[in-house]
Amino acid sequence: MGFIEAASGTPVSRRGMLQMMGAVAAIPAMGGLAACSGSSSGGSGGNGSGSGELSLAYLGDATQQKAFNDLFGAFNKAHPNITITANGIAAKDWATFANTISTQLAGGKKYDIIDVATEGQLLMSSKDVLAPLDDFIAKDKAIVDAYYAGIDPHLREWTKKYGSPDGKTYFIPGGYNSMVMYCNTEVFAKAGVDLPASDWTWDDFKAAGLKLKEKAGAFIISTGDGAFPFGQIMPWLLTNGASTLDADWKTPTYNSPGAVEAASFVKELIDAGPNAGTDFDLP
Repeated sequence: MGFIEAASGTPVSRRGMLQMMGAVAAIPAMGGLAACSGSSSGGSGGNGSGSGELSLAYLGDATQQKAFNDLFGAFNKAHPNITITANGIAAKDWATFANTISTQLAGGKKYDIIDVATEGQLLMSSKDVLAPLDDFIAKDKAIVDAYYAGIDPHLREWTKKYGSPDGKTYFIPGGYNSMVMYCNTEVFAKAGVDLPASDWTWDDFKAAGLKLKEKAGAFIISTGDGAFPFGQIMPWLLTNGASTLDADWKTPTYNSPGAVEAASFVKELIDAGPNAGTDFDLP
């Protein structure tokens, strides 16, 4: 089985404001189960009669394995005869992880659950290393319906649209990645800068940054390596009606007029450095 996690965003207008201070951008993280090895046996997933061993592959090192195993406590209460073991893959990024897992599966390696970000969904399902979940979902429809009733319906839609090459179900959503930036209201007040409004433009953002730097000695935003790409790239694209891919997630759109304009503006901020009231450090 495979467990897939994903991130997705919806483009907004340029004047939709860079609400990067104090706003919460909920970025869906999709996960799913796709049968690969079928190492467990016995009854329905909902009645606790199954038995066997399941292996989970995730991006990370062995130090995270205990945390994953701790999560399986509730599952083991309902399914005491099923053992789940976490296996970390120390890849540098999700693309490397997805390629590594796909290669291992194609070579005969057996995994039952795979935890992957959005970037790996279509890659893995298109390599024919995952079995579809539709029969399993039909078998335990009541349980699956109850699960979906508690999550944003867009997760189900996006999982099928962006994670399947043939319309079959390979993944089940797992949760959200919530992107948060905190705003120090005292610093804004000290500099005499109003808090971000819904009609802010890039020019408003830069002007506020300059004033904050002059009056309070503070940067309006600081984006180091840890914020890549959510603080360094995506806000600028999305607030200019652009994105990294087209609506079908098939074709890169970094060279679109909106994306080029966004990159050019950020480059101006980088070139100006602290004088622009920002602290940019793109990798």
